[in-house]
Amino acid sequence: MTEAHERVLTFTVTLRVPAGLKRNIRLRRIEEAQAKLEALLMGYASTLLPEAESIEVSGTWNYRLYEDSRHIRLPPTPENTL
Repeated sequence: MTEAHERVLTFTVTLRVPAGLKRNIRLRRIEEAQAKLEALLMGYASTLLPEAESIEVSGTWNYRLYEDSRHIRLPPTPENTL
């Protein structure tokens, strides 16, 4: 008998404000934007993927002074090679 596994659809959306833009964006505005985006997502989720039982949403607001993200391929091993 095969074991059942949870299936997960993950996607990421990043909204960026240009560096040097002379405008103060207050936290309340960020929270309102996130709440509206969550509401839109909840409205579409049940239509687009009716099998889904929940959504997980996270948000951050920061000044990205440094960022380094890379995809690093590991060397082939008997365990990770088809």
